[in-house]
Amino acid sequence: MVLPQAQAAVPSVLHAEEVPAFLDLERALGPMIRDLGDAPDDNAYTSDPRWARLWMRAQAALVVMQRLDEGTSS
Repeated sequence: MVLPQAQAAVPSVLHAEEVPAFLDLERALGPMIRDLGDAPDDNAYTSDPRWARLWMRAQAALVVMQRLDEGTSS
């Protein structure tokens, strides 16, 4: 688990350079989880107006992870 404290996952799970992207992701995901909690189905999350922002933050985190993994796999 890397959220909500991404810094604690360095270096065992995350690179230090990934932390800012995961903190942005937490800023989008955390409030949704607090508000929607254990919703009965995924639609409560995916139909929430904040979903698009969450999706963009998750994509940004993935791009950073992929870039760093490509740089360390050589």
